[in-house]
Amino acid sequence: MDKYDYITTTIEEEKERVNNILLYLEGSKDLEEYNKYLERYNIICKYLNAKERYINISNIIKEYKDKLDSLNKIRYEYEVDNILLEDTLLNRFHEDTNNKYRNILYENIKKEKDDIRDILYLVFNKESEYTPLIIKRNRLRERLDENIYPNTINTLNEQSIQIEKEDNLQDEILLLQNNIKIEEDRLNAVINSILTDDILKLLYEFCIINTYNINRVDKSKLFIYKG
Repeated sequence: MDKYDYITTTIEEEKERVNNILLYLEGSKDLEEYNKYLERYNIICKYLNAKERYINISNIIKEYKDKLDSLNKIRYEYEVDNILLEDTLLNRFHEDTNNKYRNILYENIKKEKDDIRDILYLVFNKESEYTPLIIKRNRLRERLDENIYPNTINTLNEQSIQIEKEDNLQDEILLLQNNIKIEEDRLNAVINSILTDDILKLLYEFCIINTYNINRVDKSKLFIYKG
C-alpha cells in the first residue's frame, strides 16, 4: 500500500494530515521519510497560498466589474439623454435656417455649398456616445457664425453643462477597465505559478484536474473556485 493511499476530502484536510505526520516524525531517525512528507507539505502550502491569492484577486475583479456594470448603465442613460439633446440641437438649427434644410435628403447634402455642407453633415449625424459627441460639437462651434445661427450656438452652450457631466463618468470607467486589466494580469501570474509538475500531480491526485499534462490541463479548474 502506497503511503498516499488514504481517504481525504480536500487538500486543506490533507495539509493538516501531513502536518500531523511531520510532527510525529520530528526527531525520528527516518530522515528520508520525513523529507518526503516535508516536500509534500511544501507543495500543498504553495498551492493553497496561490489559491488564497487567486480568491482574493478574483473578488477584487468581481467588485470592479460590478461597479463597471453600474457605471455602464449610467452611461447608457446618458446616451439616451444625448439623443434627445441632439434632437433639440437639430430643431434649433432648423429655426436658424427657417426650415430650409428640414426635408433635405442626406445624399443631397454633398450638393450644397462648402460653407453649409460641413455644418449639415454635423448636425444631421446624431451622436450619443460622449467622445464623438464632444468632437462633433467642437467642430460645430468652429464652423457656426453666431450672427447666423444664434439659436444653435445658444443650445450648444446650454447643453454643454449637462454633456460634460459625463466627463468624470468616462474617467471612472477607464480607470476601472485599467484596474481590471491589471488584476487579470495578476490572476494569470498566480495561475502560471502553480503550473508545475509537482502541483499538477497533486491536483490530479485529488481529481481537481483530469490531467497533469501542462499543455492540456484546464486552467479554469485549477482552484475550483466560484466567485
